[in-house]
Amino acid sequence: MIGDPIRTEEPNAVTNRKTDCYSLLAAISYPFYVVHGIMGYVAMRIMLDHAIPPVAAVLLASTLAVLVSIFIHIWVEIPTQQIGKRGLGWINGSSTQATFDSAALP
Repeated sequence: MIGDPIRTEEPNAVTNRKTDCYSLLAAISYPFYVVHGIMGYVAMRIMLDHAIPPVAAVLLASTLAVLVSIFIHIWVEIPTQQIGKRGLGWINGSSTQATFDSAALP
């Protein structure tokens, strides 16, 4: 069907969507690991103190942790990785992109 946003001409559209989802989860895995414990506990404690049902508190805290993880990935991880790559390129004498020579390892 022409113009249908769900169907595409691409034979692996479903696989690509799954891959995109897995890529996002992989990208936010470390920020999620860092924030989910303390932030989730504090958020759930506040919600439970305000009489929000426990299931809703868990769902809201989980959603909040995922959103904060995405924010950290986009606004902290990606820029600092780019800075690190530029710095490594400068150290290696390359102005474009850092290279890693595994043969140079002991």
